Amino acid sequence: MQFAHHKILIIILLITYTLNTFAQSSDTLQLNEVKIQASRASTQALHAPRTVELITAAQIAQLPVKSVSEVLEYALGADLRSRGPVGMQSDLSIRGGSFEQTLVLLNGIPLTDPQTGHHSLNLPVSLDEILHIEVIQGGAARIFGPKAFSGAINIVTRSSANTSATLAVEGGEYGSYGTSAQGNIAFPKSGLSAGISRFSTDGYISNTDGSRLQGNLHYHTAIGKLNVSAFTGAEQKAFGAQNFYSTSFPTQFEETKLYFGGLKLDYRIKSWQFNLTGSYRQHHDRFELYREGADWYVRNNGFFIMGDDTAASFYKGHNYHRTDVNETNLQIVHSLKKHTFSAGVSYRKEHIYSNVLGEPMDKPKHVTGYPDYAQFLREADRNEYHVYLEDQFQSGRWWINGGMLMTISDEYGTRVFPGIDVAYLFNRYLRTYANFNQAIRYPTYTDLYYRLGGAVGSIGLKPEKSDNYELGFRFQQERTDAQLAVFHRASSSLIDWIRKNGSSITEAANITAVNFTGVDFSIRLQPEAYLTLLDEIQFSYTFISADEKSTDFESNYALDFLKHKCTAIVQKKINAALQFSFAISYQEREGGYLKPGASKETEYGWFYTADSRITYSKGIGKLYLDVKNIFNHIYTDIGNIPQPGRWITMGIKLNIKK
Repeated sequence: MQFAHHKILIIILLITYTLNTFAQSSDTLQLNEVKIQASRASTQALHAPRTVELITAAQIAQLPVKSVSEVLEYALGADLRSRGPVGMQSDLSIRGGSFEQTLVLLNGIPLTDPQTGHHSLNLPVSLDEILHIEVIQGGAARIFGPKAFSGAINIVTRSSANTSATLAVEGGEYGSYGTSAQGNIAFPKSGLSAGISRFSTDGYISNTDGSRLQGNLHYHTAIGKLNVSAFTGAEQKAFGAQNFYSTSFPTQFEETKLYFGGLKLDYRIKSWQFNLTGSYRQHHDRFELYREGADWYVRNNGFFIMGDDTAASFYKGHNYHRTDVNETNLQIVHSLKKHTFSAGVSYRKEHIYSNVLGEPMDKPKHVTGYPDYAQFLREADRNEYHVYLEDQFQSGRWWINGGMLMTISDEYGTRVFPGIDVAYLFNRYLRTYANFNQAIRYPTYTDLYYRLGGAVGSIGLKPEKSDNYELGFRFQQERTDAQLAVFHRASSSLIDWIRKNGSSITEAANITAVNFTGVDFSIRLQPEAYLTLLDEIQFSYTFISADEKSTDFESNYALDFLKHKCTAIVQKKINAALQFSFAISYQEREGGYLKPGASKETEYGWFYTADSRITYSKGIGKLYLDVKNIFNHIYTDIGNIPQPGRWITMGIKLNIKK
């Protein structure tokens, strides 16, 4: 099997080389100035040797969205399965991977939570603070480490180039209300940015209410040849979790808190570049299988009672978790004629306190901020060390990047991940690329230890592995950006939560090897010169197939992937003040789910949604009207959790510049 995969790679490279014969000659090639994190040494977008989508702040401003997860619903190859409304909790997958297999980064710093990937999109930034979002398709362990199993997204925040401020307020159906403020102060060689935002909703059905509070501070300065960037932020969410993880206990509730800090030092001298990054992430999670509150269950002599209903006897209290992650990375980059060499080392330490996850503690630890009965009884920790080498070679029209990552885990031993990326530029507009990369993902603490409410983790889980292949083409012109890619991921020891036929227990297990094959296509046009009806058209389509199905068990995640995803977005500027955008998305998901009391799965099938935003701008002010799910289509994205119908909101935003 491995030999066959290597044969495929050789064929891809031969095809790429053969196409050279038909390329037009040109001594000067135009490069896109936007840089992306597609290799250890930052890569220009035109040269990127893999499928990458760049979602800019200008594009985000035209979408009817209020959170990063809603933005990613429109991204190529991205699968957003929402439990709570407007980003309260969403699971992000790329190219058929599970939500645990996608790495989320903020300004290049990983935000992965070792407790569970359900917290990956807990972010301390609002949309007004984002410069762009990079969606990187395919396994990228060599670039980002073993968390990037099927892809990664990197959220890049704005730098304070000008002194300015943004104020916004919005409201709408289902009791939704939001406010935000963001400001920048620019100095000659430094800048300071700060932001705070809040959003809340009463929910579209019972127990789907939620609130979100975010705040952050970003400072950057230049001291000679040393660039310093410091970021700190926090987020708090609290939301009703109706049927989130089980229909047997529908009235669930969850509250999460995130604290994050990062420091980046960048020193450049001649052909050398030294980068040092350090970060700390602390995350708190309180999960209530039976929601506690005046209108819900009330704690009474060790029992939880709501009216005539008493919680199951096994339920003695809520789950409390706290994770701490420290990460440090040192990278050295040296440019030498046609080569750019990168080498580096990194260290990551993960720790968890919990009352249900980990090994028993010698002495309980009180959960800060809660009554005495809230105690951490268990804990676990693990360490990872990474060493990486990379050579980026550019000659004429060829761009070749090869390297390896060696990771040393005190839980799972030493492993090496090689990879090679090749790009060839036919002319200033067209390029082709091919790549091969290996990836791995370690089990989360939930995968290993969770045992409650019919869910059983497994301490014996093995890491899941994959070999990733891709062949693609990209065309970039002033008003046209199109890309087409064919990809294949050979996965083994996939980790999934499954329920065998006839069983009421959902258990974590390494399921058999699964091969995913698919096609990505996207095009973005600004057809002003030849079609005056529209200012911009975006279209994307992803098809994925797998050689395994959940025939004798119910798969919660790994085999419930999007088989078809098709998205179209159009924009039109009516006049100098009025602008309109419309988006429609079609999705068809593999797999199914069990309805309460049923013995046979209900297939997910297909659904579509349509959304729009109308914007009126005048001076420093902007009014907008958002309509989500215009046609009020009823659909289910995750088993037994119906999604909101039509949702209308309005807002006003003021942009003040010095």
